[in-house]
Amino acid sequence: MLSPHAYIAKVFSTMGKRYGISKRDILGPQKTAYIVMARREIATKLRVFGLSYVEIGRRMHRDHASVMNLIRKKGKKLGVRIARQNR
Repeated sequence: MLSPHAYIAKVFSTMGKRYGISKRDILGPQKTAYIVMARREIATKLRVFGLSYVEIGRRMHRDHASVMNLIRKKGKKLGVRIARQNR
């Protein structure tokens, strides 16, 4: 199993490649649809991995409420509630 730091780096890298954007784009202020979609996937993956909203916010340069909103919208699109795993 990957360490939390390694997993986070892998998620950022994978999503950046998938969406054709840099980590700088992900962490930046832009609200372009495809960047927001990448952020939403990253936040969801990190939440399922077991990170708190506050910790995800720190890693993504967002406040915890923004992270909660990203994850909630992802869950609505899928028709599920996103919960974190117990590590």
